[in-house]
Amino acid sequence: ILTFINNLSNELPVLLISKYFGFGTAGLYGLAIKISKTPPGIVGQSISLVFFNEASKLYNNDGDLHKLLKAMQKKLFIAALLIFIPIFIISYFLDYIFGNSWNEAGAYVRILLPWLFIMFLNSPISSLIEILNKQKTFLVYGVILLIARFLALYLGFTIFNDIKISLMFFSVVGVIFNLYIFIYFLKISK
Repeated sequence: ILTFINNLSNELPVLLISKYFGFGTAGLYGLAIKISKTPPGIVGQSISLVFFNEASKLYNNDGDLHKLLKAMQKKLFIAALLIFIPIFIISYFLDYIFGNSWNEAGAYVRILLPWLFIMFLNSPISSLIEILNKQKTFLVYGVILLIARFLALYLGFTIFNDIKISLMFFSVVGVIFNLYIFIYFLKISK
């Protein structure tokens, strides 16, 4: 059920943007997400595998998970800067590369980058959920995140009727929840 909640939460923007702002806007959002998530996703998957192996060994041998987590976060932060700074810069030139309609997608990329940056920092270390057997906690977290994401997009539409404001609300929700989860990971890794 946790996987279903996470998938629904991740696909919610496309569904709501299609409903409230139309398929064209949802398509631009989809392009912005592809541009923003692909490079960090490739790097993040590799790091996740390494972290999972190291964290599992440490946990099973009563090692210092907290120390590993802090070291991993420093490496992830440097990697994130190397990935997201170019994405930010490229976002201003998407219309030159792909055509005029991509200008809007570039704006969406810039709005979503703070959330995606922090999500990149958390994604590889999320294997702590399984290692420390915190699936029930993360089910509750996932449900609350789903509700908050829905409200962010819904309020952006109903109050402002503006996709950029809706995406800003969505990004802010993502930043807040990812900061919370980062602090939670630090706490449970001690």
